[in-house]
Amino acid sequence: MNIDVTDFGAVGNGYIDDTQNILNAYKKLVSSGGGTLFFPPGGYKFNLLIDNPNIMIRGSGRSAPTSQGGRGGTYFIPADFTKPCIQIGDGIKPINTITLKSFNMFGDKNAETSDGLVINGAYYINVDDFGVYDFGRDNIRIDGDKRPSFNIYFNQFLSKWAKGSAFKIVEAGSIYINNFLLSGRNSPSSYALYLDNGVLSAQNGWIQISSSLEGHVYLTGDRSKITGFNVNLDSNSSNDNIIELNYPSGAIHAYLIGQIIIDGKIKWRDGTVNDAFPNYTYMANLSWSQVSDVLTFGQSNAAGSIKYQQSNTKLYRINDNPQETVMLTGAAFRPHLTYEYPLQGIDGGAMWRNKETGQIRYRYDSRFPASDNAGVPFSTFVSVPASANSKGNPGEWSADEKYLYVCHKKDTWKRTKIESW
Repeated sequence: MNIDVTDFGAVGNGYIDDTQNILNAYKKLVSSGGGTLFFPPGGYKFNLLIDNPNIMIRGSGRSAPTSQGGRGGTYFIPADFTKPCIQIGDGIKPINTITLKSFNMFGDKNAETSDGLVINGAYYINVDDFGVYDFGRDNIRIDGDKRPSFNIYFNQFLSKWAKGSAFKIVEAGSIYINNFLLSGRNSPSSYALYLDNGVLSAQNGWIQISSSLEGHVYLTGDRSKITGFNVNLDSNSSNDNIIELNYPSGAIHAYLIGQIIIDGKIKWRDGTVNDAFPNYTYMANLSWSQVSDVLTFGQSNAAGSIKYQQSNTKLYRINDNPQETVMLTGAAFRPHLTYEYPLQGIDGGAMWRNKETGQIRYRYDSRFPASDNAGVPFSTFVSVPASANSKGNPGEWSADEKYLYVCHKKDTWKRTKIESW
């Protein structure tokens, strides 16, 4: 069944409260077993809770011509800014098979309790050709804390300038976004993307960070994860921005995986790191299915940057702080190969360079050497010493046609004849 909301008295001029007329049209649709609620071009001021399945909310498009306030196509505005403009599910009754299509949604950034689209305890939800802007709390929020929310699909959409989060997932998984743009606001509490035990699959889109303020992509909870393909994490700020993984006991599970393309200056911050535990080894993983021809490592020309360049792909270390880490499967690569920040194996063991001698040392039984002289030295072949007091470190050795030379303590060599047998 198809119902035009204007047949039920909705005006759509952007000023008159159309809530009751749209609710009447919705109830008629529900009583008929579901169908499409159609909104012609115009601005509709209302709040609606969708609490029945098999409903489509369809506008005339986001760019269709109209003179309404300079905003094209069909657009929605909340009549009551203490409620979401559209809410799918109440977190109690399971709701499924809902489609939203071809409209924009505009909020008021000064109404701090207002949300655009809220999905709460619903599944098999499809959102397509959709834009949401300027809400005082969250533009889009998916909640699964009371009843699971899952199998939710967003395609060809953008969410910008929320005072809270442009896209927020709380206790929900199997969320898929494609052909998208997410953008935060220049505010310390504004996030382009916020995951609290949320699992998101993203492809073919942009996550845009546009200020020097912190936390514009935020992952918390031990189940938070983003998988992606052709996702551009774009910073157009001249200062560092932060992706924050902030869950003290479970940050090892919070990571980005896939082909994440990083432009501009991004800084990782991990809430588990402190003076007592200065090792980032498990905390932040950037993983590619194939590292070859994707990543090379080098010294950044500009301090404090991680870069991705299409013609010469490089993932640079963050800065000269020895605590910063770039992760690959099996090991953590640190800018300073010291015993405080060694090269560590995931399953154990550590390797570092002795500060005094420059010698490479290792221990197999721990990832955290107790001192610069812990473990044992790598046996290293060097040039033939000129005398018994030539410079050398324990573990270094050499040979010529007559003798085998071994350094058994610093700057002290012994030799023995080489004979056939």
